Amino acid sequence: MIPMLSRSLLTSLLLCAASVAQTINPGVNYVPSTRVTTPYLKGVLLRESSSVATPATDTAVLRLHTDGTLRLKLDSGSELTIATGGGVSDGDKGSITVSASGATWTIDAGAVTNSMLAAMTSAQLRGVLSDENGTGAAIFANGNIGAATGTLNGLVITTTTGSFTLADFKTFTVSNSITLSGSDAASVAVGNGGTVAYVANKLSVFAATTSAELAGVISNETGTGVLVFGTSPDFTTGITIGSVAVPTISSTSTLTNKTIAHSANTITGDDTAYDATSWNGSTAVPTKNAVRDKIEALGGGGGAISDPRVYYVKSTGNDTTGDGSLSTPYLTGGKAYTVGVAAGQTFAIDFGVGTFSITLAANWNALCRTLRGPGVQTFGNLLTQLNIFGQAADTTNANTGDGKDVEVNVEGMNINVYANGGNVTVDEANTYTCGNGGNVKIGGTGMVGYIGAFGGGDASSTDGSVNGGNGGTIELLGPLVVLGNLTTIGGTGYGGGSTGTSGDFTIDGVDLRASNVTCDELIVGRSSYIDGAITRNTLTSKGGNATW
Repeated sequence: MIPMLSRSLLTSLLLCAASVAQTINPGVNYVPSTRVTTPYLKGVLLRESSSVATPATDTAVLRLHTDGTLRLKLDSGSELTIATGGGVSDGDKGSITVSASGATWTIDAGAVTNSMLAAMTSAQLRGVLSDENGTGAAIFANGNIGAATGTLNGLVITTTTGSFTLADFKTFTVSNSITLSGSDAASVAVGNGGTVAYVANKLSVFAATTSAELAGVISNETGTGVLVFGTSPDFTTGITIGSVAVPTISSTSTLTNKTIAHSANTITGDDTAYDATSWNGSTAVPTKNAVRDKIEALGGGGGAISDPRVYYVKSTGNDTTGDGSLSTPYLTGGKAYTVGVAAGQTFAIDFGVGTFSITLAANWNALCRTLRGPGVQTFGNLLTQLNIFGQAADTTNANTGDGKDVEVNVEGMNINVYANGGNVTVDEANTYTCGNGGNVKIGGTGMVGYIGAFGGGDASSTDGSVNGGNGGTIELLGPLVVLGNLTTIGGTGYGGGSTGTSGDFTIDGVDLRASNVTCDELIVGRSSYIDGAITRNTLTSKGGNATW
C-alpha cells in the first residue's frame, strides 16, 4: 500500500527533484548529480522494505516500511518516522469503529440521526423499503387520504362523498362512544354500551319507562299519575269524562247510590216520570226514568227500555257507512240480521217503506225476536214487505239439503217465507234423497203473504230413483192476517222412490183471507177464520169460535 504524503514533505521532495532535474521513482536508488546546498535531501532511496543500511555521508534514504509508515534514515544512522496523513489505526473513533488495519469502518448503532439525513420525497422513501403497500404520497395522522377512494382491509373510504363502507363480515368497533354528525347539523350519538334503535323496533328495545317519564314526552296528555290499562284498573282519585265528574272507583269500590255531577246539575236516584216540558225547556237534567221514557218514545212504541236492541233498515240507508241507528240506518235486512247475530244479544229489526229480504245460511237465530214495519195504508195495501229465503238448493245426482227453520214475530208488515227442501234431478242409475221442508212459526200482528215449507222432490229425472222429502210444519199465531198460499206437502218420488209426507198446519187467532192451504193435518185454534180452499187429510179443532 502506498501511503499518502503530508503536504510539506511532498513539497520538499518535489523541490529536491526539481533542483537536480531528475525524477524520483520508487525502488530506485537515487544520487543527485549536482550537490544541493539547500537543507533539503541530498540523496533518496525510495523502496518498500523492513530495514535499510546506513547511507553514505551527506545522503539519506527515504523508504516505505512494511508496516505502512514512511521512514527517513540519515547518514548518521538514525531513522525518523514521518507522519504521512494516510492510514488510520484500528480502534473506536467515536461514532465509528476501525478494524482490519483500517480496511473496515463500522458506524455505531444510533450514531446517525434523522437530522443528519438529507430531505427526501415519498417516492425516495418508498425506494428504500422492500415491503410497502400502495403508491402515492406518505400519509400522517392529520393528513388527507387525497385519492377519491382508498381501501384498507375491507374498509372502503370514499373522499368525494365523505363516506366509508365496511366489506361483508367486517366489524366496526368503537372502544368508547361515537358521534356521527352531518353537514345539516343532524347527529347520532352512541354512548358506551348504547344501542341504535330503528323505526321498526318496538318500545321493548328501550329501557323500562315509568308513567311519569312517558307523560314527560307527550305534549297533549290529560291528568296525572300512573298509566291505566283495561283489566282491573284502580283509580285513586275521581276522574272527569267530558264535563261529567265520576266518583273515585277502585278495585274495592261499589257504585251504589252514587251521584254523577254534570256541570251544575245531577242525575239522582228518584223515580220521577218523564215530562216533555222539563225535558225540552228546563235546564235541569232529567231523572233516570225520564231518560228511559224518552228513549221509549223515540223508539216508536217499541216497548220498555229492557226490550231488545233495534236495528233500523230503510231504502235510503247504507250498509257500509250506516250503523243501524235511526239516523244512519242500514240498506238491507240481511246486513241488520248479520250484525245483530254477531253482537250476541237479542234484537229487533225495524223496516221502513219498501221491499226487503234476508237470506239464511242456517236456521233462524233466536236472538232476532221481532220484525216490524210502519203498518198498512189500507187493508191489503202493504207499505213494507220482507222476503225470507231459507230454501235449500236444487242438485243433480246428489242429495239435497233441508229448508231452514224460521221462528219470529212480525208487526205492521207483510212477510213471505221460503223454506222448501231442495229438488233432485237424476240421470244415472243411482238413488238420491231430497231435503225436508223447514219448520216455520210466525206470530204477531202483521200479515203473511206466502209460506212454502214443502219437501223436495223429483225435478226432471230420466234415470235412477228419487226419494221425496217431508213437508215441514207451519204454525201461525194471531192476530195475523194471511193473504197468500201456505204449503207444506211432501216431495214427489221418482223411479220407485218414496214420496214424502206432508206437514201439519196450525193456526190460532189467524184470519186466512182467500188463502189456499195444503197440509196433512189442519189444526185450528181459537177465533180463527178461514176463507179459501183447504186441502188436508185431518182436521183438528183446538178451541171455539173457529169459522171456515
